[in-house]
Amino acid sequence: MNSSDSVNIEKTLSSAIDKALHQANNLLHMIKDYKKIKIKQILDLEYNHYSIDANGVVSISSRWPIVRLHEFISDDLGIVQGAEDILIYERYIQHEGFPLTESRFLTSLRYNPENCWHVREDIQNEFPHYVVHGSDILMVQAGSFAGASAILPIFHEDVILGNGCIRIRVKAEICEVFYLLNVLHYYYSQGIIQISHKGARDKITIESLLNIQLPNPPMEEQKRIADTLLKLSGAMVAQTTYSDEMLNLKGMI
Repeated sequence: MNSSDSVNIEKTLSSAIDKALHQANNLLHMIKDYKKIKIKQILDLEYNHYSIDANGVVSISSRWPIVRLHEFISDDLGIVQGAEDILIYERYIQHEGFPLTESRFLTSLRYNPENCWHVREDIQNEFPHYVVHGSDILMVQAGSFAGASAILPIFHEDVILGNGCIRIRVKAEICEVFYLLNVLHYYYSQGIIQISHKGARDKITIESLLNIQLPNPPMEEQKRIADTLLKLSGAMVAQTTYSDEMLNLKGMI
């Protein structure tokens, strides 16, 4: 094979990768849109059916009982915000130990830490309320992505709650965590979480979160909903992973 053939193959391959990336991106957006429609259908919610009282509390109508978020939250430090004083973490920073989660690692429904700091494991003795376990929900508290949330994977090692993040730990006996995550994601995508804290769009307060109203279907129904949405989320992750692989391949050309 001469150099001209090699150049032609590289151009053809690069063009094919670009087409594959375009198709994967379109499919990802279609799955996202379908999931948004699906959860609206499942919850039987319409944005125009929300009302807001003088305190900024959102009321909704649903075929299921309505509860406030605090009823789903574990009684033992169920909802905590990361320390605002970064010096707390800096005293414990080292190359190994507990990962320190930060809001930049959280996008809607995805937890993807890269180049994270680590802190000494003895931090959990002094600040046990900042420990995040697998299946806890992490939410961005401040900034333009306030309200975006993801579940720390169930088999993930414990992490320490960083500045700008909120940890939500649910009562597993009455709430399916993936069901709750997707309701919160729906509220985030529709701007409901921002509305519920009276326009303070740069920061979510614990109080405002605890007062958010949510449909409370029976546990078996929550599990069925979670299973349906988990499959769609899996398809979204698969498309994202595929795109990453194609980008890596293109970088080799």
